[in-house]
Amino acid sequence: MKLSLATTIGIIAITATASAGNAPMAPSVDSRAPNRIFADVCVECHEQTDWQGESAKDVENVLRGNMNGKVKHKAKITMNEFEVIAMSNYLTK
Repeated sequence: MKLSLATTIGIIAITATASAGNAPMAPSVDSRAPNRIFADVCVECHEQTDWQGESAKDVENVLRGNMNGKVKHKAKITMNEFEVIAMSNYLTK
């Protein structure tokens, strides 16, 4: 398969930027959908409506705070950055 010059340059630029730490990498195929994360991890203690009226940014901060131990929570959760953003949007929709 032959790639165009523009495609090749784009791939090189994205790879160089991402490997330099200046851009987030695309989510992996294994990234869990927010509704599945909620069902697997959160539903034991929470309802989706618990965050109604909150901003997505505030929910992101709570999730990150839980993951880094700064927010008290029953259990520590683990999510990648894309999952944090997707979850916060899911909970505040």
